[in-house]
Amino acid sequence: MMSFPIGCVFLEYETILEPSRSDTAHLTEAGRICYQRLREWRKEKAEKEGIPPFIIAKNTQLAEVVAKEIKTLEALKHVSGFGKNWKNTGKRLQG
Repeated sequence: MMSFPIGCVFLEYETILEPSRSDTAHLTEAGRICYQRLREWRKEKAEKEGIPPFIIAKNTQLAEVVAKEIKTLEALKHVSGFGKNWKNTGKRLQG
């Protein structure tokens, strides 16, 4: 019987996605900062929930939230793509 050592490699990396210019081209500088903060919040929330960030919201949806200056849960349901999940997304945003 022969035995061979089995090696293990552990790689750790951080994926950094630059926002698409088309998503943020229409935003002011303050809007871009808000958009980036929403992306960071989404990433943290997704990691805690063990899901991909796009399940919570797509980049285009975050940009639309910023552009329309959404401030209420009621207004969130008018953001394209949230549809039936606007309440769940709103609850995530609140807490």
